[in-house]
Amino acid sequence: MASMQIPENFTAIIPGLRFRPSDDELIGYYLHRKIFGCLPLPCNIIVKVCDLYGSQEPWEIWEFYKRNFDDNEDLYFFTALKKKSSMSNRISRKIGSGSWMSEDAATEIRTDGKVIGCKKRYRYEKKGSEHDGGWIMHEYSLLGHGKYVLCRIQKNDRLAKKRGWAKKTHVNMKTLLIVVGKI
Repeated sequence: MASMQIPENFTAIIPGLRFRPSDDELIGYYLHRKIFGCLPLPCNIIVKVCDLYGSQEPWEIWEFYKRNFDDNEDLYFFTALKKKSSMSNRISRKIGSGSWMSEDAATEIRTDGKVIGCKKRYRYEKKGSEHDGGWIMHEYSLLGHGKYVLCRIQKNDRLAKKRGWAKKTHVNMKTLLIVVGKI
């Protein structure tokens, strides 16, 4: 029997099933497997490899990868960190024409009482752009390993609603039927 090739744009998510891993699962399972080469990942179709510190804008990345997912879903990526210079330990978080700006201190992520990594929240900033503040990124790093991180990007709900790019909302069918006079 011939082996079947899985197309690049194929999604393994069954309609109605959502990918909602916990912070410790993102670090302890997915990122750990990426860093230590325990591939293939069972979700390599869901967690893509993408340069989130490169020349593409967040909305371009969003549009390219959202083709196969519900707009309510966050996107997950493995990305390599980039130093500001070869002599520096500081990380460059430029993306497209803007930057990912830190919104909080890193939060330790634990499993079984042990720190396994951290999570940090960033917001896209580009003064004068309609997208300024419109994108959120959570960056997950594995303790002691600083080459790759796992990132979750999403639209900033507050700003999305204000600017008209709101996520789809869940409709209560009973309320809808009452409004249209069916109940």
